[in-house]
Amino acid sequence: MNSRASSSKVSPPEVARIASELALAFDQLCIPSHDYAPVQATSFAGLDLRWYNRVTATLNGFGYRALGDMQKDVVVAAEYAPWFLRVVLSTDGTTPVLLSHIVLRHQLRLRNFFKTWVWDRGRHTILLSTEFSDGSFCETSTNPQLYDVAPGFMEQHLPATLSVHTVVLRHRQLITRYLRDKPDLKPLPLQGLQDVIASLNRAQARRAAERRARAAFSEAELWRLGHSPDLATALSAKMRQQNELVASKLT
Repeated sequence: MNSRASSSKVSPPEVARIASELALAFDQLCIPSHDYAPVQATSFAGLDLRWYNRVTATLNGFGYRALGDMQKDVVVAAEYAPWFLRVVLSTDGTTPVLLSHIVLRHQLRLRNFFKTWVWDRGRHTILLSTEFSDGSFCETSTNPQLYDVAPGFMEQHLPATLSVHTVVLRHRQLITRYLRDKPDLKPLPLQGLQDVIASLNRAQARRAAERRARAAFSEAELWRLGHSPDLATALSAKMRQQNELVASKLT
């Protein structure tokens, strides 16, 4: 794990440079939708296919069904980084499960974005997402929390060491808590892969709108990404200053 640099050790020009790089990453998080396409697992080098198959088989035992493999086209810190996803759907069709073995290929070029969130062999991630009739979402992930929770979302981030059964159970418990005082709210049933993609993009659009409104990473987000608290404060302020300057030139 890299040490967290203090802003007192970073010159103002360097703060501005890092803030500009972070702004590129932040802009990508503000994209309202992502492109998804069917893909063969063999097209991705380094995937842990044994893990994919083992988790899929476990979910099949719970009555979940695999919908297929797809590629999510994203850009991370100005680097094109297609992600391989396997999609599995719950028996009642209300909870898609996304399996991902994240491999960050350009670690050196990502150094100012992910200060600590980098693994030599990638990270095995399970994401369960349930959309409701009012457009809100419950999500359970085995990824560490990086970003602030947007309005309309209830999230929990669990240790990656938990069993698949425990992760599924904890997601059901999250839904129960969320619906406790919302008797009229219903989970939205999904029929197939295209419905899942549409739901994922509705969640992305909702998060993107909130991010565009605040125009920069929060200090807490920068801290979670590995920057020291005082540097995070300086970077967040610089990002907002840069955005205000761009906005003033457009008016």
